Amino acid sequence: MLIPYIVTFCRITIGLVFLLSFLSKVRSLSRFEQAIATFNILPKRLTKFAVPVVLAAELAVVVLIVLGNRFLLFGFALALFLLVVFTIAIMAVLVRNMHAQCNCFGPKEKPISHYDLVRDLGFIACAFIGCGVLPITDGFKNSLRPADLGLIGLAATVFVTTWLNMQEIVSLFQLPKQQ
Repeated sequence: MLIPYIVTFCRITIGLVFLLSFLSKVRSLSRFEQAIATFNILPKRLTKFAVPVVLAAELAVVVLIVLGNRFLLFGFALALFLLVVFTIAIMAVLVRNMHAQCNCFGPKEKPISHYDLVRDLGFIACAFIGCGVLPITDGFKNSLRPADLGLIGLAATVFVTTWLNMQEIVSLFQLPKQQ
């Protein structure tokens, strides 16, 4: 049955994404706060409040995903909610044609682009699949062999790394612009 493999892949992927996001924001709190302010979505007085709320929510996703069992669905659901909110924020920046950095996974000099939107949509799909598939598993216990877990973990790590660096990877295959 493929469902335990799918759930495990989604679980590791979402756990890694939110762990990386949390750690990178903690390392550069001022840049993260600046990014929230630059998005110009929240009133200025709420910007400082949003930073710890987002960090706590991201850490909660990681904890819920790691705990698993009855907490796993809540972890996937919270991840899905946060990813949708983040995607709406990115869409708002793109629609308003603003020059802002995401700083979602650490300080970046590149402005938000459609690649950030596609990245988030990919992670939304993963959280959505986790939410959708998990209830039909009848609470399966993670009975995968260590070798299977290792391969799924490797696949999830490659997926997350590739997806987070999509813009750089695509630029490797683009022809130089003619002047």
